[in-house]
Amino acid sequence: MKKQWLKANEAVFLKRLGRLLQEGYSLDQAVQFLSIQLADKNGEPIDTAFQGPLSRGEPFYQILSSLGFHPTAVSFSYYGENNGQLAAMLETAGDILQKNRKIKRKLAKILSYPTFLIFFTFVMMILFQSIILPQFQSLYSSFSVEPNGFLRLLLWLNVHSSALMISIILFCIFSYLIYRRWWLAITPFNKQVILSRLPLAGSLVRYWNTYYFSFHLSELLKNGISLGDCLELLSGDPQKTDLSMAITRIRNVLLTGKDFHEACQVIPYWRKELAKIIHHGDISGTLDRELFNYSHHCLDMLFEKIERYTQVLQPVVFSLIGLFIIILYISILLPTFQIIGNI
Repeated sequence: MKKQWLKANEAVFLKRLGRLLQEGYSLDQAVQFLSIQLADKNGEPIDTAFQGPLSRGEPFYQILSSLGFHPTAVSFSYYGENNGQLAAMLETAGDILQKNRKIKRKLAKILSYPTFLIFFTFVMMILFQSIILPQFQSLYSSFSVEPNGFLRLLLWLNVHSSALMISIILFCIFSYLIYRRWWLAITPFNKQVILSRLPLAGSLVRYWNTYYFSFHLSELLKNGISLGDCLELLSGDPQKTDLSMAITRIRNVLLTGKDFHEACQVIPYWRKELAKIIHHGDISGTLDRELFNYSHHCLDMLFEKIERYTQVLQPVVFSLIGLFIIILYISILLPTFQIIGNI
């Protein structure tokens, strides 16, 4: 129950925990204090989920991972413990998760009515095919009228409905097997490369990956950690394992004598302007600050694009449903006029 409660309220928990740490509370004290304010549905204190691991000296990011927290919370905690900014990292993770939940709620609200319309249309299609369509078929046969292409398709689907259902089931099984044998076998790095090349979603993947790398690198550099050590910490990210291969590629390019900004160009799922930002930051001596500002630009653009996509999604779904109903209506009316003309 505690794990379920914590996962449902993790954004609020992380933000409050970060604020308490900034006010000077120790991690153990902050968790105990939050336990007084927050309790799970059974009224049980939540600090019992943390007491044992904290007393054993386990890293906080591992505790969050074992409790099923979102990967973003785990990763940001990992960097916070390594750069000495755990409080700020927890607050940032809480902000991102809150934005994610807000977008998901908005998306669910936008899609709720179209989903109902799709379901209603699906039910109407079943009734049309099982009751009305056979009547039209006998009517067309009596008047020797040939149904149009769309109605012929519906008639064919009505006759071969069992074969169609079996084909759909076989397709789902085949897709699952491909997923198991192909997608799961691909390295995390190559998965990100593939996702970044998808239409529409690819730009979101590139913005998120660029934000993630530039933000955490800026925070590590800000705390006086050398670039080599920063790359070592980034490669050890417990959740974003594609970074390990990305850092290996960057190191290989650095060994050839090229600069850091040139090495970053070999990662195809980062934004191209990241290399320019790094180059400008190296020249001006403010690399950490420029990466920090650029990372927030990427995050803002990410959520702006998601917002734009959700606003477009509802009209598109309505248009497709309306187009289908119009085609169905015209397909019924045209042969009817044809029958009337033959009388």
